Amino acid sequence: MILNINSINSINKVNIIKRKKVILAIFFFVLALTVFADFIFELSIQPYKGTEFFVNGKKLQAKFLKRDNSLAKVQLSLPDNIKSLEIKNKNFKTFYLEEKDFKKKKAFVVLQGLNSKYKTTKVFDTGRQPKSLVFVNKNTVAVALLQGSGFDLINIETGERRRISPPKQYAKNSVPL
Repeated sequence: MILNINSINSINKVNIIKRKKVILAIFFFVLALTVFADFIFELSIQPYKGTEFFVNGKKLQAKFLKRDNSLAKVQLSLPDNIKSLEIKNKNFKTFYLEEKDFKKKKAFVVLQGLNSKYKTTKVFDTGRQPKSLVFVNKNTVAVALLQGSGFDLINIETGERRRISPPKQYAKNSVPL
């Protein structure tokens, strides 16, 4: 058997060129993913009727996941390098979510009326529709539990919460706040 060194070298060169092309193609694919990467952002918004979402002046289409009377949970596809999300409704003040707000990939926004003196500054999860809420002092609220008995004490400054449950013999007959 006669082995031609030139043919072996040319086969090696072809293989090396093919490998380089594959590596180059993978590099450009990864680069394209990072440049054009989007992420899914979930937003609970109140009110949702007539509300529009903008990034750099471009209107975004929201996908509605859930709707209630005035509250909706929407899903937005946002660019990975987003700096600000503008939320507009003609009857409410424009609201902006900034870069720091996107880290959790979800948010809750209550739009402020045009003439309203009140502004929502914090939102706390209370489970399914709380029965009632009572201010205990200037920075603590008691929220009666809809499922189960007792209530949660929530410090509205720190978000710290404690659950208070009545003894078992009184649990069935407990009166909501």
